[in-house]
Amino acid sequence: MRRLCDEAGIELDDKYEYLVPHGGRRGAGEVMVRQRGFIAVARLLDNSEAVVQQSYSHIEAKEMTQDAGDAFAEHDSRVRERVVRHHVVT
Repeated sequence: MRRLCDEAGIELDDKYEYLVPHGGRRGAGEVMVRQRGFIAVARLLDNSEAVVQQSYSHIEAKEMTQDAGDAFAEHDSRVRERVVRHHVVT
């Protein structure tokens, strides 16, 4: 990996200074969780779903936060529509 990073001109500012296999596995796991979910990744990595959820819990937290934000935005939009209709009718 170090040689490949050197040849590609990839410079990282961390303790390894090159892409390490574990980082690649984590990155691939994150993509899989986002695209296929925890159960599919657990099977792929031959791990339990609980271990995968713990390892990638930041994804679920971020998606839940986004979903909550979306819910409030939808609610606010509906309230604004009702207020506008009420003012147009009266």
